[in-house]
Amino acid sequence: MKNNDKRLIEIFQKVNNVKINLFEEEKKNDDTVDAKIKDVDIESDHDVERLIQQKDDVGDVVKGGLGKKSTSSEFDFEQLKKGLKVELEHTDDPLVALDIAFDHLKEDSKYYGENDDDPEEMAMKNARKDVEKEEDN
Repeated sequence: MKNNDKRLIEIFQKVNNVKINLFEEEKKNDDTVDAKIKDVDIESDHDVERLIQQKDDVGDVVKGGLGKKSTSSEFDFEQLKKGLKVELEHTDDPLVALDIAFDHLKEDSKYYGENDDDPEEMAMKNARKDVEKEEDN
């Protein structure tokens, strides 16, 4: 795991008041998961849909969080796609990225912005709001 990933997880845990348990060993032992998420083209709706279906099949990858036990049917596909792109900048695991996106979208269904909004800029703006809320408490 990269240092940036560890820092992101620390911040995520603090903001969402959860303990993250990445089920890395379970995923490593499950060749079907690795095979299905290999070579995902995040620009391809078909590949993103396939990955989202895999996430629904696997369930929670990151323990806790607001999106716990959520399924993709609760969220707008375009928001999930934007979320996947943004969160993949922080992790190499697309299932973890989707799980984090589920958490953010459960909090705000437009977390990654509207139509022409820059999804990364919107995510950063919302992350700052989360940190400010945490600091106020």
